[in-house]
Amino acid sequence: MGLMMLAEMRLAQRLSRILGAIKWAVLAALCGIGAGVALVSALWVFLIPRIGAEYAALSMAGLLGVLCAAFAFAASATLHPNRKLHVEQDDATVAELKEMFAKHKGTALLSAIIAGMAMANGKK
Repeated sequence: MGLMMLAEMRLAQRLSRILGAIKWAVLAALCGIGAGVALVSALWVFLIPRIGAEYAALSMAGLLGVLCAAFAFAASATLHPNRKLHVEQDDATVAELKEMFAKHKGTALLSAIIAGMAMANGKK
């Protein structure tokens, strides 16, 4: 009976340490979220006089979108750590793209020039 009580006490101590660590991790996460919000708002205020309110809001939306994609990728990698990438299929696709570019270099370069001119149309 004494050994069972001792085992329960040790289990309670371990559980107490784990819960304490979880508590501090949650508080650290909350502080990190607050720091991230302050950083985004400070960057927004910094960009308003330089590029205007509309573009500052768009750039912050882009930044948050990139962060969202990075976090989603990290979550996916965490949920499926042993999922193997389809390297053979990717290699075949890259080889096919290289071959197509080698056959049609002129067309690819001309389309890149036209796309660049279209993007620069109206800009100084």
